Amino acid sequence: MPSRAQKESDQVQSKLPKKRQCGNAGVMLIGKSAQHGAVPAALLGGRFYTGKQVYVYTDFGGGVDKDETTPQGAFREFAEELLGQNEEEAKATAHKLCTKAALVGGRSFEHKGYAMFILFADTIVEALELPAVMEGMSAIDHLFALAVRNSELTSVALVGLEELLRGALADGCVCPLSTRQLDGQERSSTEIQLRHLMVGAGGSISTIRDVLETSMDQQMQLPCVVNPTTDQDAVAALLAEAPIAEGGEPRRRRWNRTSPSQNEPFPDEMQSAVHYYTTAALLKSSMSATAIAQQAQTRSKSQKPMPYVFDMETGDPDDVLTLLLLGSHPDIELRAVTVTPGSQEQMALVRWLLQQMGLMHVRLGAQDWPNNSSKPINLNTSFYKSFGRMRVGEPMCERADQVLLECCDDTVTLVTGAALHNLGKALEHDGFRLGRWVAQGGFAGEGVVPREKQMDKFKGLETCPT
Repeated sequence: MPSRAQKESDQVQSKLPKKRQCGNAGVMLIGKSAQHGAVPAALLGGRFYTGKQVYVYTDFGGGVDKDETTPQGAFREFAEELLGQNEEEAKATAHKLCTKAALVGGRSFEHKGYAMFILFADTIVEALELPAVMEGMSAIDHLFALAVRNSELTSVALVGLEELLRGALADGCVCPLSTRQLDGQERSSTEIQLRHLMVGAGGSISTIRDVLETSMDQQMQLPCVVNPTTDQDAVAALLAEAPIAEGGEPRRRRWNRTSPSQNEPFPDEMQSAVHYYTTAALLKSSMSATAIAQQAQTRSKSQKPMPYVFDMETGDPDDVLTLLLLGSHPDIELRAVTVTPGSQEQMALVRWLLQQMGLMHVRLGAQDWPNNSSKPINLNTSFYKSFGRMRVGEPMCERADQVLLECCDDTVTLVTGAALHNLGKALEHDGFRLGRWVAQGGFAGEGVVPREKQMDKFKGLETCPT
C-alpha cells in the first residue's frame, strides 16, 4: 500500500503540466567543407511548397509519429529526406543516431513547436557507418554527394554558416557555396531562398544563432578531416550535377604560387560571366542574368583581360565599390587585393566579397599581417551591414608587401585607395616592379593649398600617409 506521503506526491504530480512533445522535429546538419576551403557550412534541402507556390531551402524534418520520441521523429525524417530511405530503413537509422550521435549544444532547440537537433556531419557518417568518405572530401561534402531525390527533396545546397546567419537575419536570400539539382531541373546556383520560418528575428535560425556561432568558432580551431589526395574522376562523377564539378578545366594556379587553388568553383570560360552576374545581384541590377552573362562572355572573348592589383582600406564606401568593379569587370584580371591596416573584421569583409564573386584564387594581403589583426576598425555603418563576413576559408591572408612583390610586374596596374604603407613596404624589396600606378589621395596641406584653406588635421604638414 502506498504511504500517505506517496499519495500526496502523486496528487501533486498529476496536477503539474505534462512535458509537451513537439509535433514536428528536424535536423540541422553542419560541418567543414573541404571542397570550399574548410569553411564551416550547413547542408540544406530544397523543395517546392505547393501551398505558397515557392521553391525554398530548409533543414531536414517533418512530423513526429505518435509512437516516436521527438529525437526518433527528427532523425527518421532526416534519413527519409536526405538519404531517400523507406520508413523501415529510416527508423533503423534513427535508432542508430539516437544511441550514437552527439548533439551540438547538447540538446534540442525549440522554435514554435518545432524541435531542432543540430548534428555534425562527421557524427552522422561515423554513427551510420557510411561508405568511406571519398578522397578530397569532408563528411559534409560526402553527405551532399549522397543526397537522393524523393518526394521531399529535389535539390541540396551547401551554405557557409556565416552566410546562412547573415541571410536568415536579413531577407532570407543566401549565396550558397554549391548547389546540386537531383531532378535535372535548372535553378539558380548563385542565390537561393530560405524557408520563411527560418528567416527574421523570430525565425528558427535566430533561435539557434548562438550555438551556430559558437560551433563556427570551434570548427575554425579544428583541422578539416579530409584525405590528402583527390580522386578527380570519382569526385567529378559523384558530383556530376554540382557546379563545382562542371567544366573539366584544370584549376588555375595562384600568381607565383606552387600549389593549385582548391576552391575555384567555375571553369575559366565562365569566370567573367559569374563575376558580372554576382556583382550585379549584390547591387540589385535590373539586368537579367542571361543578358549579363552574354555581355560578359562576349566582351571577355574580344580582348585579353588587363592585370590589376588593388590596395584598399574601409574608411569610406568608395574602396568597396571599386573592389566590386575591378572584380566583376570582364576586361580586368584581378590578381591580388591588399588591405590597410588589415584587421580581422576588414579581412572577413573582403574575403566574403571575393567569395561572392568567385575570386577565391585572388591573393589577399594585409599590412604587416597579422600584427594589425586585432586593431578596432568600425564597420558598423549601414553600408557595411549590407555585406556578409567570412572569417575563414580562401583566400587566406598574407603579408601585403609580399603579395605585392609576387603579383606585380611590368604589365600590372596597381590602384591604391589607401594610405601607401603597403606600397612603401613593397618598394623596399629588391625586384619589385610595376607597370602603372593609379593613386587616389586626400591630402591637401602645406605647399599644396594656402594655410587658411587647410583642414585642421593637415595644417603645417608637408607629407601625410593618406
